[in-house]
Amino acid sequence: MTTVTPNIYAAGTSSASTPPVPRCTYDQLEVATTWGTGDLAGTYGVPILIVNIGHRSCFLEGYTKLLFDTPTKHTITIERGPSGAYAYVKPRRVDIKPGGIATFGVTIGEAANQSNTHVAACTVHDVYTDLPVSGFRENYENNIEFNICFAAYQVGITAIEPGPLPKPD
Repeated sequence: MTTVTPNIYAAGTSSASTPPVPRCTYDQLEVATTWGTGDLAGTYGVPILIVNIGHRSCFLEGYTKLLFDTPTKHTITIERGPSGAYAYVKPRRVDIKPGGIATFGVTIGEAANQSNTHVAACTVHDVYTDLPVSGFRENYENNIEFNICFAAYQVGITAIEPGPLPKPD
C-alpha cells in the first residue's frame, strides 16, 4: 500500500522557496564618510554610508566597531545610542539590496574639554570601521579628523540602519 501526501499551498504561494538572505561579506561592501549635521553647539555628526557593491542582497545587524588612528594613550569610549546629533535606533537586521545603502552615525563632541593644549597628541586622523560581516574581515578606512581630547575621549555611535542617512536627533 502506498500513501500519497498531497501538496497543499495557500493562495498566492508556490512550492519554490526563496533562499535566505546571507550576512554581508567584506568584499561586497564599500564604506564612505559624508559630512551631514554640521556643528550643533560643539557636537557634530558624521554619517557613514555602507553600500552593497555585490550582486546579491545581504544583511548587517547591530553596531559596528570603531578603531582610531591617534597618538593619544587614553582609552576612547564609544557610547551606543542617542548622541545629540542622531536619534536612538534599536539594533535590528538591515537587508541591503545590490546597490542599496545602509548607514550609521558617529557623533563627536568638541566642547567637553577644550583646555587640553596638546593638539598634536590629540588629533585623530582616521577612524577605521569594523563591520559585523561574515568570513574574512578587514577594516574600512574613513578620513575623519578631529581632536579626541576636546571630545573628552568619547564618541557616540548609532546602530546600523537603512540608509541613506542616520535619523537626526
